[in-house]
Amino acid sequence: MAFHANTNWEFQTGGNNANGGGFRSDSGGTDYPLANTTFSYTDAVVQAVTTDCASALRAFVAADVGNIFNVTSGGTVQRAQIISVAAGVATFDKSMGTATNTCVGTLGGALAVPTDALLELSVAGNTWWLKGAVTYTLTGSVDMTAAGTTANNVVIAGYNTTRGDNPALANRPTITCAANTFYVGTSWTTKNLIITGTAISAILVRIQNTTKNCKVTNSSASAGRNAINSTDSRSMVFWCEAISTNGNGIKLASGSASQCHVHNSATGIYVDSSPTTIVNNIVNACSSVAVDLQVNGNVFIYGNTLYGAETPIGTGISGATSPTQKIIQNIIYGFVTGINITTAYTDHVIDLNDFYNNTADVANVTKGPNDIALNPQFVTVGNQGSDLCTNGILWTGATGATPPTGWAVKTAGTFTITAGGQAGDYCRIAHNGTNANPEISFAITTTVGKSYAITYYAQKGTATDATAKVGTTSGGTELGITKTHADVDWNTQKVITFEATATTIYFSVGATTSTSAQYSMIDTVTIYEQGEDFTPGANMKLTIDWTKMGL
Repeated sequence: MAFHANTNWEFQTGGNNANGGGFRSDSGGTDYPLANTTFSYTDAVVQAVTTDCASALRAFVAADVGNIFNVTSGGTVQRAQIISVAAGVATFDKSMGTATNTCVGTLGGALAVPTDALLELSVAGNTWWLKGAVTYTLTGSVDMTAAGTTANNVVIAGYNTTRGDNPALANRPTITCAANTFYVGTSWTTKNLIITGTAISAILVRIQNTTKNCKVTNSSASAGRNAINSTDSRSMVFWCEAISTNGNGIKLASGSASQCHVHNSATGIYVDSSPTTIVNNIVNACSSVAVDLQVNGNVFIYGNTLYGAETPIGTGISGATSPTQKIIQNIIYGFVTGINITTAYTDHVIDLNDFYNNTADVANVTKGPNDIALNPQFVTVGNQGSDLCTNGILWTGATGATPPTGWAVKTAGTFTITAGGQAGDYCRIAHNGTNANPEISFAITTTVGKSYAITYYAQKGTATDATAKVGTTSGGTELGITKTHADVDWNTQKVITFEATATTIYFSVGATTSTSAQYSMIDTVTIYEQGEDFTPGANMKLTIDWTKMGL
């Protein structure tokens, strides 16, 4: 027999997955998992009616009703819910074994960490609560088949101190997945969580799902991975933050994304099916594309702020075809190309957008008659404060085995300041005849959760290539950022954006070579904290006249 729909399950840092873990909220009993109260049984004897158990050591009481008993030996190994208590005898929702069996296990108590086996106990209406601004580390992959219903989702939700307090920012619980999958079943709501991982998708949500108030980060060094992967047209990603260092912040197989902040990703929002709605999101600091439309169907893109950088990068909206795409009332700022639809049809709608600070506003499509080019006067964007790299332009201190002032040696080499850089002298990083792949690093003092941008120029010189990395250790790639550059001139500025996960982040540069005296070249390094208040100024008064759209 399945558990009651009104069952609440509880995870806490002091919990144990051997505990009962669940409580029926309308049972009239006491919620033991919420207080992490446990009762251990070694003598719960199955009665003649095998749904009943009695104990001489601790008689069952009325407060036990609604709680779950996790039987680990003696009777049927299972979790069973108490539905009533009379004269010290508990009646459960299922048979406890064979009469006279002695059940051993734990009544009540919170659970410790989500597992696939636990979450598969779900029925429509259940809620799985995770308490506190703490970290729950998965011990294996989760791929749920248990489903809710359209009218009665299963919910997995974080809270800080009181269930339903809807925590924000760092007050949310964190689920650390590492390389484990976290795939949510049909008709679930996932909310108020921080989720980190490196699998193909940090979180994958299926049919009729809602993902709300979650921050999801995929820090994999592999390309094409997803932070949030929403796989159905009836699913919604709402009020979420998404980062995928080398992949897609949000991947939509139709469905919708609204009021989300997607940043520091290769691609912000990737769409591969329709119908899809992308409304009122902020997408910024994505190195390749803010919104990538790989779909031949209905897509509605409205009211978004798409921001590349003050020095334009990437593409705002990219797509293969656009038979029925409507791109209306968006701010498209700071891209090499604002909108590039390679095969555009005559019935697409692009209008009432603000294009500003793009190298080219559009390619292969035509702007609408009501599009404008007005500085949106964001409150705080772009570089903030002073350059955090104190020695990356004028270069001082490098000589022989000694690195430039302020930099540290990760792998020994020969370091010299040489004329002929992008702006004055440059730093040469050379093989010293002993150590392959010489490398130096610069420690950046950062604020956790803030975004930063590194700009620099690099040439491979005589080495195989020049390298650049960002991590939490010198020479490390913990943020999933590794760049190789085979440039032979100073023509192209490099840009790396990242969100700080520690108070010290390291930018490391080097040369790929095992040959004595071969070198790479680095110049004009700047590191700035980035402002992310995209509230436009009072001059932005975009309005929609739908009669002009033909909609």
